[in-house]
Amino acid sequence: MSDEPKTREELLAEIEELRGHVARLQAAAAERSQTEENYRSLLEACPDAVVMSDLQGRVLFASPQTWDLLGFPRALSLCGQNAVDYVVESDRPRLAKNIAHVIEAGVRRNTEYKAFRHDGTSLPVEVSSAVIRNAAGEPTAAMAIIHDVTERNRVQQELRQSHDELRAIYDSVVDGLIIVDLETEQCVRANPQMARMLGYTPETIPTDPARVHRPEDFEHIAACFHKQVEGLLPVAENIPFVHKDGHIVYADISGTRMEYRQRPCLIALIRDVTRRKQAEEALRASEERFRAAFEAAPVGVVVVDDHRRVTRANRAMCQMLGFTPEELLGRFLPDSMHPDDRDLSLPLFHKLLAGEIPSYTVEKRYVRKTGEAFWVQATTAAILDPDGRFDFALAIVEDIDERKRSREALHREHQTLWRMLRSSDHERQLIAYEIHDGLAQQLAAAAMQFQTYEHLRDKCSADAKTTFDAGLQILRQAHLETRRLISGVRPPILDESGIVAAIAHLVHDQLMTDGPKIEFQSDVQFGRLAPVLENAIYRIAQESMANACKHSKSDRIQVRLAQSDDRVRLQVCDWGVGFRPDDVRRDSYGIEGIRERVRLLGGSMTIDSRPGEGTRLDVVLPLLDQEPHDGL
Repeated sequence: MSDEPKTREELLAEIEELRGHVARLQAAAAERSQTEENYRSLLEACPDAVVMSDLQGRVLFASPQTWDLLGFPRALSLCGQNAVDYVVESDRPRLAKNIAHVIEAGVRRNTEYKAFRHDGTSLPVEVSSAVIRNAAGEPTAAMAIIHDVTERNRVQQELRQSHDELRAIYDSVVDGLIIVDLETEQCVRANPQMARMLGYTPETIPTDPARVHRPEDFEHIAACFHKQVEGLLPVAENIPFVHKDGHIVYADISGTRMEYRQRPCLIALIRDVTRRKQAEEALRASEERFRAAFEAAPVGVVVVDDHRRVTRANRAMCQMLGFTPEELLGRFLPDSMHPDDRDLSLPLFHKLLAGEIPSYTVEKRYVRKTGEAFWVQATTAAILDPDGRFDFALAIVEDIDERKRSREALHREHQTLWRMLRSSDHERQLIAYEIHDGLAQQLAAAAMQFQTYEHLRDKCSADAKTTFDAGLQILRQAHLETRRLISGVRPPILDESGIVAAIAHLVHDQLMTDGPKIEFQSDVQFGRLAPVLENAIYRIAQESMANACKHSKSDRIQVRLAQSDDRVRLQVCDWGVGFRPDDVRRDSYGIEGIRERVRLLGGSMTIDSRPGEGTRLDVVLPLLDQEPHDGL
């Protein structure tokens, strides 16, 4: 390959290509930035602390709840800090080991540590971790959801203590126990657990139900009481009691009629379900949040049963397919897929049903209600019931049509670059061959003649002069060959007189050969164009005329250069044998080279040809900013 520096035209072409590439990267970065901002908003809305770190444990992102959890001022940044430093020293080896496990295995849940707070104290936290991977499946970061379990541990500790106390009082009874007289409806006895449940001692617990129930609950509680006396209500659920300090305690009551101290009574087992009710309410609130997140998700989310029929779809999924929620409900999801892709994921879905895989991801085409096909990336996961059996499948569907087209465009750009590099290398090889077989041989022959002249100069002046003249003749031929090579690379007339004169000279040179008649017409207003544009028009005209002269078998060729506002049009027509444009090989240097030159300059090219009807090549290029030229 030649070591000569690249020409200015080649550098400009490469710069234009780089600019286009940078623009595409900027567009992709903007889209990726918006996606990252959406995820950041979702993470910041999470009630628990969310921390993202790199594979070495350095913090990359921390949600606002992290500062609240650790007691840090909001102005203090955690980014760049090592997450391991925020747990007590005894937990650090276990945390480091678990981080490595997360990166290797994917997810590790319900791991409890003690975390340092800003004031030097520690608190127990539960960490759920997951690994974040790139498109190639390689781990790039780890994300942890951190939940303060101080209250939970306190509650658990209280439960354990209560259990021990109850076992000390009653061997097996761990709930509240009361005995109610059926005639007076007064409490005649309560165990210590019942007393504690309401904030009293066994000696001070009220016997009058009006003191442990709200007036608005009397009617409902009385109805439940009489049903249990009659044996019609095994368990009365969520009965409200009034604690001594005024807050409400909820309990499940199971009662049985009995005789106590020779009086008809009801013995009732009272189970405090306040926390369960709170948990149920928290669960309902969580479900509401999930429902809101489900509907607001920027990607399509759809729930299907084991027959792949839609049982629920969010707004994004409906908009993606162009259906209303009512139209999607009960729809066989594969009916919305491209016919060629409907069975693509069927074997994987069967494995999902069988429990062989937890989830799978595929790229496929969906079809909108309008009939328009588009590419998506669908991740489907199995959701199991409490018994571990398949309940339903949840699919996250992301529209990747634009990304797919971008990848294909990038691939085409790579192919284009490769073809241009091959073409450039091919041209360099041809020049090298011509230099080797022509100019180099002539210079070598001239050198030999002058060496012979040097040898004969003092011995035979006549032969020396003949040899010297022969050497000069060979040098003149080498000089002509050099000018021919230079003209082949970039003809001097193009630099001296511009594109119109250069094409006219090209036509004149072609007429000197035994070829078809060539007619050149020019209708332009410009004087000179940017060198890169002049060179491109010249090369396109040169290649088009060479193809027409060599392959068309036409006795007439017409070349026309015209200007229309800010566009220049080059037409090359012949009336020869013609061809089918689709039959042209994509790796050919001729037409494909013209096509790539036109594309890089932002123009258009059409070829109108049919067998037996001749060929017309039509190239339209935008006029680049004109540049000053010596002599103008």
